[in-house]
Amino acid sequence: MRVRNGCMVTTQTRLLFEKIFNSTHNLFSHMEETYKFSAVIHKEGKWYVSWCPELDVASQGETVEEAIDNLKEAVELYLEDEDVQVPVAGSILTTTIEVSHAKASRPVST
Repeated sequence: MRVRNGCMVTTQTRLLFEKIFNSTHNLFSHMEETYKFSAVIHKEGKWYVSWCPELDVASQGETVEEAIDNLKEAVELYLEDEDVQVPVAGSILTTTIEVSHAKASRPVST
């Protein structure tokens, strides 16, 4: 038994506090963060191509849903790298533009 700051601390109490501290430390050191990124999707032939502009990560799928699911998986794998630089939220602004042109060289699909 030790006396610390006027309190008596038994070995059993000290071990209990160490166990609580270590389990809490391990819990917080493995917490997941949730990020929100943009996804741009377009069709190329029979494939839907999905792209995350913030990370420059891309994937594809036979459906829009599959392309998004595959992009999520690719981003998760990308984020596993401990040296990855996650951009500040809102650093990408996406919008649409309208352009008039007399004749397109080839049809553009949307």
